[in-house]
Amino acid sequence: MTFHLTGRQSVVWLKGTARMNNGIWAAENSLGALVAVAIHASDAMTRIGMTSMLAAERHLKILTDPAEFAVADVILIVEETVRGETLTLPAEVRAASPHETPPRCVIVTDNFPDTMLVPAIECGMAAMLPRSGIDTSVLTRTIVGVSQGMAYFPLRLQAGLLAEFDRVINKVLKPRGITLSGLSAREHDVIRLLANGYDTEQIAAELAYSGSLIKKTLKDLMDRYGLRSRSHAVAHAIRSGII
Repeated sequence: MTFHLTGRQSVVWLKGTARMNNGIWAAENSLGALVAVAIHASDAMTRIGMTSMLAAERHLKILTDPAEFAVADVILIVEETVRGETLTLPAEVRAASPHETPPRCVIVTDNFPDTMLVPAIECGMAAMLPRSGIDTSVLTRTIVGVSQGMAYFPLRLQAGLLAEFDRVINKVLKPRGITLSGLSAREHDVIRLLANGYDTEQIAAELAYSGSLIKKTLKDLMDRYGLRSRSHAVAHAIRSGII
């Protein structure tokens, strides 16, 4: 199946204040610095046209030299149809990025095969807009929003993401005894009981494991996350939403 995008399908997930404008949620921009944008299109005229279209936007700094792409805040990909080779450049840019969080991608396309969903997410896709009739102001707000950690997806793509999310949970994680938090089911049970005030012996009795296994489980968990003590482990689990 291929996702065919239109302007009416576009929606936005936001953090913070938002308003509705031309069918798409738009974040209020309070940035002081310009957002550095690397533009990628396989068609040279498309790349030139998009560069010209965004050059006058006061919130953006368009990177025209591929040697500068590694410092981009956002990667803009413009293609009629997204294919495997479309994602080669963003993968390379993200790998070379000096930023603590690699740049995320805005994809502008009219045809997005569902087989590209996971590869695109792995390459940092955070937003998708229809190429036909693209509006400069909407595109600019989307780029700025993505640079602030927001995400913008069409409804059908959201459904695809949820379906893939469900598949990973039920076909990949659960058969291996791993929860979505990254903990095994045993680790999750141990840290939950620890947070409820149980000591080693009580946890062992509750879960029908030996005390030595409970101690090893806690040690492995603490070593993996660099936690100093049991109380630190509980605090980490609470902050991370694990329990």
